[in-house]
Amino acid sequence: MTLQPLLNWQTDPLLLDFEPQEAAEWRTLNDLLQETEPKIHAFYSQHPLQNFYGILIRKIDFIKNTNKSSGGQARILTRMPFLPLEHYPSVKESLEGTLWATAEAARNYFYRSALNDPAISSWKKRLERYLDRESLPLPFARLNPTAWCTLKKQTTDEQKIIIQSAKSERSTIPLVLSEKLVYLLGIIDGDGHLTKHQLHIVDYSKDQIKQLLAFCFELFNINGELRKGVSNNYYYMILNSKWVIRLINFLTNHHIGRKYESLQEPIFLRKGVYKPLRIAYWGGLFDADGSFHKTVTFSSISEKLVVDLEQYLQNFNVAYSLRKAGKTFTIYIYAGSRTKLQAIILSLHPQKKMQLLELTNKELKPRGKKRRLIKLRFQGLNKKRIINGKYLDFSFLSEKIIVCNAEVLIKRLREQEGLSRKTLAQLLNVSYETIATYEAGRISPTLKVIARITQIFYSKKQGLMDFLEQHSLSFFRIKNHTIKLPLTLSKELLEIVPNLKPLYGNYVSISFRTPEFIDRVVSFFHLKNKWEKSSRICNYVLHDFLETFFIYKIDKT
Repeated sequence: MTLQPLLNWQTDPLLLDFEPQEAAEWRTLNDLLQETEPKIHAFYSQHPLQNFYGILIRKIDFIKNTNKSSGGQARILTRMPFLPLEHYPSVKESLEGTLWATAEAARNYFYRSALNDPAISSWKKRLERYLDRESLPLPFARLNPTAWCTLKKQTTDEQKIIIQSAKSERSTIPLVLSEKLVYLLGIIDGDGHLTKHQLHIVDYSKDQIKQLLAFCFELFNINGELRKGVSNNYYYMILNSKWVIRLINFLTNHHIGRKYESLQEPIFLRKGVYKPLRIAYWGGLFDADGSFHKTVTFSSISEKLVVDLEQYLQNFNVAYSLRKAGKTFTIYIYAGSRTKLQAIILSLHPQKKMQLLELTNKELKPRGKKRRLIKLRFQGLNKKRIINGKYLDFSFLSEKIIVCNAEVLIKRLREQEGLSRKTLAQLLNVSYETIATYEAGRISPTLKVIARITQIFYSKKQGLMDFLEQHSLSFFRIKNHTIKLPLTLSKELLEIVPNLKPLYGNYVSISFRTPEFIDRVVSFFHLKNKWEKSSRICNYVLHDFLETFFIYKIDKT
């Protein structure tokens, strides 16, 4: 086997920076997509996250100052991302057969770095120590062609890379751009702040912060922390992960260490296969820096970001006006264009999305005593929220929805894993008393809790929807609104839904009101028959289900 000849960190083509630079000067995806070299532009246009090595490791990492607490010795390797080898056993096997060759390659790779150790035997001992611990600095895999090919194949198949710090703090870096990830990027560009090791997001809504924490756990497998602001009128989340910060910085060009005025829409969203994700990015930005109280506005100190938003609005004929006060730019959306705006931003904020819906409903109501009902036109299935063409992705539903009859299941899973109530409470980020009330059957867990249980106990085996189906968990409620929801697509569901319309205030109307069809709907969702005397019923869970998985537009005709 032939190893790469004299590969060095200064010339490694996978490292993105030309020279060691501080975080504010790192090359990002925006820079790479503006390269004049066609191959570089084409590669990162089609595979923006495939070079995870260059995203996670920067040249500055190789020249950091020595650590005084370690006797003046440089500790570069402890600052690198580590591979948990129990998840990547093939990488370990490849290295075990080439210890001396890989050690020599490591000596050459780190030459003229802060860790300038010329002894191959020292590098071999380091490699053996890491293999024994089953925790390997990522550069060692990079230096062995077989190990590197094996790692790239596995990460491509899994669409993620699992890494951990030298202290075994584990996280997941997604290698595909999803709707939730891009929505989170919009939130961060609006209300986020990055330091070298932490992500901070601020919002007045506790429910929104909880939702963002759930998104981060799903995307990065990291439990963040929710805190109350000093003035008690806002909340903020803290997420500790050096590697997530680097991913966000790479995708958005959002500076690390300071908020800056040159924010702009990420270039990768403007054309090609990722253009449909713009709706999620601008939805996140509006949920962060927008207001839907009485009128729709968006404010920012970044002129570039405002110019990008103007172009986005103009593409969809959304009418607006722009004003500037001091350093702040504010865009006002005209009342007649609110429905157009609603169609091009994915608002997931628990309060703001309802405020926007209220404003769009008012838009079609004439002033005076006589008001006409708003008509919604069914547009079809929201295919972005379907898993493998089969499952409805319930992670998009409100996290407040309660999963009925899951109390016994929680106790059984806990006992099977040999966990105490206290340990399970810590894993789920709830109190000991909450676990006790679950198991006693006094309260039922929310969908958010069930999602976390799935990720803790079943992350390598199945997802949330497989878990719900396997354990026959299909009844859901909020307050007294109980309903049976289908977990998968069916012919009957697709026949029923076009005749149901979500209205404002959690009401759902039924347009085809024959006794036979009403009985069919009531039987399918296990509802109480309230449609006999009325054209609408109030059911929060059904309302959220319809809005989440199906597309409706206001019919002005």
